[in-house]
Amino acid sequence: MNLVNKRVLIIGTGISGIAAADLLSEEGAKVILYDANAELEEAKIRERLKPETVCEILLGELADTYYNQNELLVLSTGVPTDLPMVESFKDE
Repeated sequence: MNLVNKRVLIIGTGISGIAAADLLSEEGAKVILYDANAELEEAKIRERLKPETVCEILLGELADTYYNQNELLVLSTGVPTDLPMVESFKDE
């Protein structure tokens, strides 16, 4: 699959989310790394990414505009597949 310039939303900033962001960025995707936990610090998350990883980091509530802009959704391990947010992506 050619991922160059594909918009990819990764849900979860744990180990697998960070690894996915690193890999997808390396493949040329436009990565958005998202976590619903608004108490997380963006700087701490960036420290865990490879220095060359390019991604937007969003924390807290996800704006509606992000629901239909993405071509691929990646769920980190541990993110329930029955969350209303995840269900809304299934309908797209």
